[in-house]
Amino acid sequence: MRSPSVSYHLVNEVPPVVLFGYSPAREGLHQGHRPINAHTITEPLKDKLLHKLARLSPISLAEMDEVALLRRIDSKYLCRLADLPKLIAELADDYQILEIGNKRLQRYQSLYFDTADFGFYQAHRAGHLNRYKLRSRSYLDSGTHFLEVKYKTNQERTLKYRLATSEFVDNFHSSEPNFQSYHDFLKPLIPYEVSSLQPSLMNHFKRLTLASLKHKERITIDLDLGFSASREATLSHMTMSELVVIELKREAFKAHSAFERLLKSHKIYPSGFSKYAVGLSFLYPLKSNRFKPIHRQLNKLTAFSS
Repeated sequence: MRSPSVSYHLVNEVPPVVLFGYSPAREGLHQGHRPINAHTITEPLKDKLLHKLARLSPISLAEMDEVALLRRIDSKYLCRLADLPKLIAELADDYQILEIGNKRLQRYQSLYFDTADFGFYQAHRAGHLNRYKLRSRSYLDSGTHFLEVKYKTNQERTLKYRLATSEFVDNFHSSEPNFQSYHDFLKPLIPYEVSSLQPSLMNHFKRLTLASLKHKERITIDLDLGFSASREATLSHMTMSELVVIELKREAFKAHSAFERLLKSHKIYPSGFSKYAVGLSFLYPLKSNRFKPIHRQLNKLTAFSS
C-alpha cells in the first residue's frame, strides 16, 4: 500500500492541556496532518519536578558528548509520571543533568521509517536477535537534526549510527537533493533498499538526560510521549502523558549503576518497551501478540483499557 502524501512539521510550543493517561484518536489519518502536540505536565507536578531537578548540577551538551555511548547495553524501565519527582530527589549525589539554554527538559521529535510491509517492526515482533530501527530525529532545543540507525545485535548490544542533516528528513525520494548522501550513509547499515523505505510513525516527547558523576553511564527520562501515524491506520494519533520511559545506557550489564539500584528499591524492573514497536502496535492493525505483556503493564500504570 502506498503511503499518502503527508507533510511533517516540527513541533514548536505545546499548549497547556490537563494531564491524563492515553488519548487515542480514531478519526483516521488525514493528508497533510500536523502531528499532535504531546500533553503537558500539570503545573503543580511540573513545579514539584523542577524543584527536585534544581538539586542536580548541570552538564553541557559538549560535555555530554563525551559519554555518547554509541555502542552500549540498554535497559528500559516504565513508571508513572507522579512517581518521578521522588526518584529525581535521590539522584543529586550521583548524577548531573544536561542543560541547554537554561532548559533541562528538552524537546525531541522523531519520524521512523519502515518498508511497505513493516519489515523492521515484523523482525522485532518475531523476536529476531539482529534487528534495526531507522529514524529522522530533531533535537528541537539545540536546533540539530540527525538520521539515526539503531542496530540491536544478538549479544544484546545496541549500536547507534548518526548522520547530521541540515533539516528534518521526511522522505527518501531519489529526486531529493540530499538523497545520495542519505543513501551512502544508510546502504551499508540496513538490509533494505533506501528508496523503498516509507514514513511509518512520528513520535514526540520531552527528555531529561542524566550523566553519572562516577561511571560512564547515561540515563534518559522521557515524558509527554505522543505518537501519530504516517500511513492509513486504525488510530491517527495518541498520547501517553502519564507514562515515564527511563533508559539506562552503559558499556556492560555488570557496570555499577546507582540509578539501577534506586529503581530496584522502588520495585521498578526492566521492561521490553520500544517506542517504535509499541506505537505501531497501538495505531496500526498489525500482529502484536509479542507486545501484549507491555500493553498489560501500560494498562496497569495508566488505567487505560483499549
